[in-house]
Amino acid sequence: APELQQARSFAVAALQNMAEEATNRSSMWQDDFGAQAALVEAAKLVEPSEKELRGRAVGALMNLAVDAGNKGSMWSDEYGVRQALVDAASLGVGVDDKSRSCALTALWCLAVEAANRAPMWADAEGTRSALLGAAAEPSNKEDTSEVTRRARERALGALQYLSTEDQNKEAMWQDEGTRRALFAAFETDPADRKSRGYALGTLWNLSACSENKRSMWR
Repeated sequence: APELQQARSFAVAALQNMAEEATNRSSMWQDDFGAQAALVEAAKLVEPSEKELRGRAVGALMNLAVDAGNKGSMWSDEYGVRQALVDAASLGVGVDDKSRSCALTALWCLAVEAANRAPMWADAEGTRSALLGAAAEPSNKEDTSEVTRRARERALGALQYLSTEDQNKEAMWQDEGTRRALFAAFETDPADRKSRGYALGTLWNLSACSENKRSMWR
């Protein structure tokens, strides 16, 4: 019913507002059957008519992912918040740009946690695919849209964190998709300095791996 949908929309919007308060984030995430469940359920919505609601929920989860104490358990929630974030981050441009941008930012936040970095890279069909897709598309100087730029920036920021993990360094450089995404950052609009900075930072991290030194120079 329209009334129920509006009530749900207001409730999720209120949770999003409360998640902006740093001191709320830990307890909100720990509220397993309350705030956490409501946000994850809304973040998994796929109907176009529910796009705004999904965007608010993913935005709230993005804020919760900023809290250092939440990062490990949020990533470990494989079929809950992790799945919701990966699905939203994998959306194509123009489908639901707010949810996609917020989801990519949330993954970037989760990559800050050192213990998450190896399993995030190992999630080849989920997290890795979403990040590389956003980082590498498009790779031309003509596309200067804010939506594309922000998605690329967040994905490359996450990849830079993943590249600090010793277990990831050799595999990341050997991965053709990663190399393509990193080199594509140098073909973007000259004003997109952050993306190029994250790409350079990633290359620097990867060059610290002894197995990569020779192949990177070649």
